Amino acid sequence: MLELKTFNRDSVIAFFAACAVGLLLGGYALFFETLPLEWAVLSLLAVLFVFFVMIVARIRWLLLAVVLIDIPLQLQNTLFYREADADYGAIGGINVSITLMALVALYALWWAESVAQPTRDKQKIVIPTFWPLVSYISIVALSMIVAVDKQLAFFEIALLVQMFLLHIYLICTVRTRSEIIYIVTMLLAGLLLESFIMVAVRAIGHTIEMGPVKLRIDDVRVGGTIGGPNTASGYLGLILALPISVIFTNLRFPYKWLGVAAAAMGLVALILTQSRGGFIAFALSLTIVGFLVWRKGWVSPAVPIVGVLVLIGALLLLQDVIVPSRFSSVNDDAATGRLPLLVLAGEMIRQNWILGVGANNFVPTMWGYITPRFSREWLYVVHNNYLLIWAETGTGGILAFLWYLITTIRWGWRTWKLDDPLLSVLALGITAGILGHMTHMMFDLFNSRPLVQALWVYSALLMTLYNVQQLSEQHEVPGEYSPSLKTILRLR
Repeated sequence: MLELKTFNRDSVIAFFAACAVGLLLGGYALFFETLPLEWAVLSLLAVLFVFFVMIVARIRWLLLAVVLIDIPLQLQNTLFYREADADYGAIGGINVSITLMALVALYALWWAESVAQPTRDKQKIVIPTFWPLVSYISIVALSMIVAVDKQLAFFEIALLVQMFLLHIYLICTVRTRSEIIYIVTMLLAGLLLESFIMVAVRAIGHTIEMGPVKLRIDDVRVGGTIGGPNTASGYLGLILALPISVIFTNLRFPYKWLGVAAAAMGLVALILTQSRGGFIAFALSLTIVGFLVWRKGWVSPAVPIVGVLVLIGALLLLQDVIVPSRFSSVNDDAATGRLPLLVLAGEMIRQNWILGVGANNFVPTMWGYITPRFSREWLYVVHNNYLLIWAETGTGGILAFLWYLITTIRWGWRTWKLDDPLLSVLALGITAGILGHMTHMMFDLFNSRPLVQALWVYSALLMTLYNVQQLSEQHEVPGEYSPSLKTILRLR
């Protein structure tokens, strides 16, 4: 009898991929004419994606690239979409994205590898964020008991479970410096691509829709493929410290030039969002990175001054596309209009401090709290992520979420203190970005997939940096391995 272990793993995967392509092509041919345009395009992308996987030798690397670049691109469709609730800021449905497709394939590949090579990857790793995230998701699920609209609650639970599986996969499977460099390269490539898209949309001057892809601009504020301008600024404010930190690593010059290009274009894109919260997040993360690398003696005191001059120059070059009133005063309608939402969230918390009002149930619940004083106010989900989590999931939910954030920052700082010329510097950029992001959470809404995915991927990458550094002490000389960009990007 032929045992399973005698099969070549890639051959087995190729066989199942061929079956999947056949089934998808057959179903696509049968139902193409009945599909809406968005689903027709997404289905075609799925078929082409599986076919491409069949002919690429390094399948896992391709799948990781898809997951990472899709953070800003948002190639997805939404099941059970509820536009009326989404218009007020709720999660409007279940996302079916290429990230989800790639994640399923990654787990299938992981399982196949564990069956074919059961003794592989037995090194000890740490997952400090496991229990904080399990606690948080469990409390979110528990809040479904009190939710007025249980379908809306399920939408958020589905999103969190998907991101949790991605988070765990990255921590458990990334083992080498070359994988870390590849992940960082893909994150920077996604940032650079999205920045070019946002600049192009601003030049065109109007929103463009192509099937499941929407290139968005609101008047003069650009959101790109990520969503609204505030959502785009949340992504940019979180990730921009990473390309800056790459410049201070011991990587080869092509990586550093990629970091320079991504940081420069990302800054332009951030300016085009005209988001004050995004600027605050970026300024804080940049200050943290600049101060700590200066403390290490890696830059002269003149460098921060040059950086400020570059920022001022960028603002002057783009002054024609910036609305001065958004930055000249905090007493405008956009800022003051959010204050009643804080009061509304506070009242929900006061009356439902144990279990909250239910995950993703701020919108259907808020109508019961509307009094005559709110009759002329702008109504939306509260623009404070901490208050939103507290109101929807209760005291336990916000404590678990803070536990997760604090754990992430703690391990980021711990990795920075290891003084690894590659991993520690990357950890500094990621940790600084998350600290800026945590500040931004006090001013905006962060419940959409790109922001949840970006944060959970970032925190997973921090844990991975620490684990790889510990493993490298046994198997590698820290910092000496820096593959060429051509080697990293080669898929065959």
